[in-house]
Amino acid sequence: MEIKLGPNAGQRIAKRVRLAWLGRVQKNLLMSQPRALKTSSSVTMFPNMPQAAWWPLMILVALSPLWSAWGTAAWLWLTLLGAWAAWRWPVALSDSDPLATAARWWALACVVAFFVRALPQFYWGDPWDERHVDFRLLFGAMATYALVRRVRLSSTQWFGLCVALATMGLAALFVTYTQGRNTPSNPIPWAASMTFGACVLLGLTLTRRPDWPLVTTASLGLLAFLGGVALSESRGAYGIFIWLPLVVVAAMVSALRRQCSSHVHLKMASSTAAVLTAVVVLALWQPRLYEAPIARMQVAANEAVNAITQPSPQTESTSVGVRLYMWNRSAQEITAHLLWGHGRSERMALIKSWGGESGSDTVQGLGHVHNEYLQVLLDHGLWGLLSRVLPLLTLLAMAWHLRQPTTRPAAVGLMGVAVMAMLAGLTNVNTAHNYYGAMLSLCVGLAMLGAPGAKAQHQRG
Repeated sequence: MEIKLGPNAGQRIAKRVRLAWLGRVQKNLLMSQPRALKTSSSVTMFPNMPQAAWWPLMILVALSPLWSAWGTAAWLWLTLLGAWAAWRWPVALSDSDPLATAARWWALACVVAFFVRALPQFYWGDPWDERHVDFRLLFGAMATYALVRRVRLSSTQWFGLCVALATMGLAALFVTYTQGRNTPSNPIPWAASMTFGACVLLGLTLTRRPDWPLVTTASLGLLAFLGGVALSESRGAYGIFIWLPLVVVAAMVSALRRQCSSHVHLKMASSTAAVLTAVVVLALWQPRLYEAPIARMQVAANEAVNAITQPSPQTESTSVGVRLYMWNRSAQEITAHLLWGHGRSERMALIKSWGGESGSDTVQGLGHVHNEYLQVLLDHGLWGLLSRVLPLLTLLAMAWHLRQPTTRPAAVGLMGVAVMAMLAGLTNVNTAHNYYGAMLSLCVGLAMLGAPGAKAQHQRG
């Protein structure tokens, strides 16, 4: 049979072969690229976090309760990693993405808070060595914004983050179980920092379809965090005992209201039963896990009643009595210089004079008023208060902005961190300690980086 070809048949055949070959090459190139993350507006290509950069950070996070320098080193590693990402890696996530928007809000809030506080700082000529927390928040926020827009965690790295946080909880329990209140840093900001890690881990756990390895790891870590905080006897961190169960119950109610299969309900019920059983067993094995916080709260109640009903140098020298006395005297002085405050030097002089008037050596030996908000009002007035509350309120706004299912783990973690920081600031000036600022900045960054990994878990499940 003779096949007749037209005058341009050769050109047509060559064109089809060329198009088929180009299509095959393009397909191979696309398959060799990093995985794609679909957003509401576009499909963006993201490189994974380099393994050599991620796992040393996880080791430092896991060991951070054992030595305050390791917590600071973890924050420094994250900051340097963000600087490297901004210098070497291209931007892959649009600013319109909710995660990028939230990270930008955090960076802007830290920048504004830093410069707002600088106004009264220059006005009074105060030294900058007490601004270390503001520097840590600022640099950490910049690094978080750079990383969120450029890299993503693989599923292995994301689970490694959960394991690192759970190990951090076990390390915290080891410290307080063996040393009590002799923690590597001051026990009050140390315990508050542990609540930050617990909140981030809780957020990562609340994915739509968590598997058994995740549930087991997170439950073990969260119980260890609670035990570590309980044995630290730091009342300012006890809010975690209310916040964590509250979030877990809210998540369970939300899951029950969704149309889930009986298998999912059975898994939820069995997980809850296992956790409650573990709590009962631990309480029976080590009664001081619940006896210590109960005793501390009873002591606080007695000291408060005695300081109010029987004011004296003795009752005003107790842990709660000195706080009540300092808060009362601070409130009287704040109103006199509400806008600019008194400055650091005058604050120190006022505390000395209050101690002399009350006859309390404990008051005279203090350097702050044991309340974050009264402290900044006394030092730098409304400018100082704005600089302190703006980052915390921004965290709440970020949590609301990230409430959709794909970024909900970050929302839960950020909201918990904000609430714990607000509560801890009521009874102590935690920002006076280096470790606290490093862990606050670090945990916010980890919560943001963990959100896309949680989305990948949801899509796999």
